[in-house]
Amino acid sequence: MGHVHSLFLQQDKKYVIPHLPWKAYLILILTLSCYYVISPCYSETDTLRQGQLLKDWDSLLSPNKVFILKFFGFGTSISPYLGIFYNNIDDDEHKYRYLYEFHKMAVWVANRNNPIPDIYGSLEIDVQGKLSILSSGDTVLDLFSPTLVPRNASVKLLDSGNLVLQELYQDGSVKQLPNHGSFTLTIDPNGTGQLVILRRGNIHWKSGPWLNGQFENTDLQSSGPNVRLYYMSNETEQSFTYLTKSFELFPSLRMHQDGFLQGLVITFNVQCRSTNDPGCAEGDFEKLECRKDYYFASRNDYVYGNEYVYDESYNLSLFDCKKICWRNCSCMAYTYATENKAGCKIYSQMIYDPAKARHHPYTEYGAINYREG
Repeated sequence: MGHVHSLFLQQDKKYVIPHLPWKAYLILILTLSCYYVISPCYSETDTLRQGQLLKDWDSLLSPNKVFILKFFGFGTSISPYLGIFYNNIDDDEHKYRYLYEFHKMAVWVANRNNPIPDIYGSLEIDVQGKLSILSSGDTVLDLFSPTLVPRNASVKLLDSGNLVLQELYQDGSVKQLPNHGSFTLTIDPNGTGQLVILRRGNIHWKSGPWLNGQFENTDLQSSGPNVRLYYMSNETEQSFTYLTKSFELFPSLRMHQDGFLQGLVITFNVQCRSTNDPGCAEGDFEKLECRKDYYFASRNDYVYGNEYVYDESYNLSLFDCKKICWRNCSCMAYTYATENKAGCKIYSQMIYDPAKARHHPYTEYGAINYREG
């Protein structure tokens, strides 16, 4: 601030602005604008260069402003995470409900298991070329460490949503607290050429073979002519990709914490809700007579009663809650036990009553009969 104070002279307790050429005032105004309004001046760039800091109020925008890299938080958190989001989606939540939902989610989180402990987070490429997330100057997480010290290193946010540092390529997706969950979408490690969803390392769902532009156990297709899907499986390559013709489309695949694979613009809705769903592992749901023709789905228009809470200290996922409810024939619905998504709560009573239904910050999942709807 010393260079700012020197522009003003104190005389008889009044501040006198020295006589300067008009061009000097213009330069001064522009300088102070960027000094006091740091974020807008900084955020109109897609690149962070070696020696620079991206602070918790700064952001990077991809060249066509499709994606934004920024610090963010949940609930009472300030900004303990660094993530990439879709940018400039219409905020009309009702007209563009699915776009709105994806707009509010990070598509990649840099430090999902290493939140910043205070409000002074930053991203830096240091003089050694190391890309790190810092907290009050101390390292929280090293994202990339080069084997050789580079010169003029930089990290750039692309319109594809990729954050690139030289040969570094990373992406991902997340909702809610971004620590690693129980489910992973990958190519079958057993060499079948199928897509699989793993739950804690075990097969949860198999796509089946790729036939006529889709996988056997899905209704996979692009929702419109501007999205093209490609699947390659041979001796040298196994990959599943999609391409779009326009940045106005936001095709995405998101893995839900319940193992539900949801598509946006791409139709790829995969969910193991019962023993009747194709591709799902038989061991996840016993074939109980009381569950014949039933599955679970979100039911926020019901009133739930006769609850039982499992110890919230248990490391239980939402899918674990579903399995607990499935095995108990008197269980009609399940959800998390707390707002922090810990433990499980099950109900033995559910009554349709939208007027009295309580809307929790988390969703209840009720039993639905296939035949009754």
